[in-house]
Parts: sequence; C-alpha cells; structure tokens
Amino acid sequence: MIITFCGNNNFHASVEAEQLLADIIMQYTAQNTVVYCYCGGYGDFDNFAANCVNKAKKHFNNIINCLVTAYMPTERHNLDYLKFRYNEIIYPPLENVPYRYAILRRNEWLADNADIIISHVIHTMGGAEKMLKYAERKNKKIIYLNKLINK
Repeated sequence: MIITFCGNNNFHASVEAEQLLADIIMQYTAQNTVVYCYCGGYGDFDNFAANCVNKAKKHFNNIINCLVTAYMPTERHNLDYLKFRYNEIIYPPLENVPYRYAILRRNEWLADNADIIISHVIHTMGGAEKMLKYAERKNKKIIYLNKLINK
C-alpha cells in the first residue's frame, strides 16, 4: 500500500487536522502488511504530513516514511536530518526533465504510484492543485482532508 499527500504550501496545522490525518494513516496501516507513505518535503502541508506519519509510526512499525524528491539531494541539504526524519529517500526517474518541470513531474509520479492520495488543496492554482487534478483524471482514490475537517 502506498499513501501519498497533496496539499498547499501555506497550510496551517491544527490539532483536529493532525488527529484526523493520523487516524486515516493508522486505519490503512492496520489493514495492510506494509504502508509506504510518500511525502514531498517542500511545503507546509508536506511537512505536516511527514510529522503525522512519524507520529503514526510510534503506534505501528509497518509504516515506511519516504521522502520523494524532485531534485537529487546535494551537500547543501541536511542529509543527516533527512535520514533521521525519513526511512527512505526516493528520487524518481527525472534526470531528463528540465529543472523547472521537475516538481510537476515528481507530483505526477507520486499520483501514478499511489494507491491513496490524501489531499488538502484549497487554492485553485499551483502545483498541489495540478497534482490533484491529475490524480482525479487518473481516477485515483483521493481522501479530501479539507472536506473532513470541521464537518
């Protein structure tokens, strides 16, 4: 099982959102042998999702938190921190993609490879919205976190 996340950069975390996302992750984790959580690592929602995955890992040892990066990590990245925060770092086959399209193509790769996408997209522009629309066109299973908060 692969869960990935899609959300806007200017996401504001709340206790309710954190509990809801952790509950969703743990629900699928309890039903599967291994759950890979693919995180983007570039914006507020990506960081929020990675934090929630790590909190869920305290309850389930079958979760693997993966950073899926659009750019090959270099010396300027804090690799020790990344290795501490994530179990794996994945660099999709993007070597021939122009730099300015790398995140877009990485997002498409995330959607293509995910079994479930957990989304919190509230703006109708930007990379998260493009990824969400791409996933919807591909008929992916999407959980709209923003629609579940404050129900």
